[in-house]
Amino acid sequence: MEAPFVRSFHFRFLTTCLLVLLCSMVSAQKRVSILGDSYSAYMGYVYPPDFDSYAYYYSWGGTTDVRYVEQMWWYQVIDHFDWVLERNCSLRGSFICNVGDGGEDFSSYSFTERMDELGNPDVILIAGGTNDAWRDSPMGDYKYENITTSDLRYFRPALAKVLSWTIAHYNAAVYFVLNSGLGNVVDESVIRICDHYGVGCIKLADGMDRQSDHPTIYGMKQISSQVISYIEAHPPVPTSISAPFSEGNYQEEWYSLDGQRMNAPRKGINIMRTRDGKWKKQVVR
Repeated sequence: MEAPFVRSFHFRFLTTCLLVLLCSMVSAQKRVSILGDSYSAYMGYVYPPDFDSYAYYYSWGGTTDVRYVEQMWWYQVIDHFDWVLERNCSLRGSFICNVGDGGEDFSSYSFTERMDELGNPDVILIAGGTNDAWRDSPMGDYKYENITTSDLRYFRPALAKVLSWTIAHYNAAVYFVLNSGLGNVVDESVIRICDHYGVGCIKLADGMDRQSDHPTIYGMKQISSQVISYIEAHPPVPTSISAPFSEGNYQEEWYSLDGQRMNAPRKGINIMRTRDGKWKKQVVR
């Protein structure tokens, strides 16, 4: 028979091992943030919390048959991969650009205003453009450098700003979920800009089940299944800071953290577009 102190030691040792194992399992779970509109906004799951009374579209008493947060498309994606929610920065009626209904200023609620509130995610799911498309936001020109505040009134430069800023400021894999039924101009714009930045674009198929122009329970399942399939085929690879700059690894295109094109890298963190079209962060010391 073991002495009491031996049994006590074994118990403490096993307990410690179990705690270490549990902590490692939790830390291994990827943290997911969503930047979206009403398709992703559920009562009590909107950040920041002071937006919640206005922000959400889905709740127990909503206008579709969706009643539970577990029925939301992003919840199903997170649950499938055994990830955890970091933040859901989704706001009903929000636009990617800064212009809302009737040309009014919506900059306080735009994606460009909220893209810095995603916390510390490993995966970012950007699901937007629906309000821009349905309310005929001005498209503007394709622009990837020297994007000004006035440029953010237009969809294309605003989306470029959101993607370039997100890539630069988060060590995360970024995906864009492109809604169906937005029209060829918006579709082509999103796909082209995502391709420019190397962001995975998940184009949803036509035929989504909706009520009041919003996904039903089945519609949410349609979205989640397509997002899951895409991510399984294109696993998340976080953008990481690469090796310090040297003359030997100089590349063709350089950008500042705010997305401005530069002739050469500067001291600090830069964004590098490699010759094969990939985007990386790089440090110049």
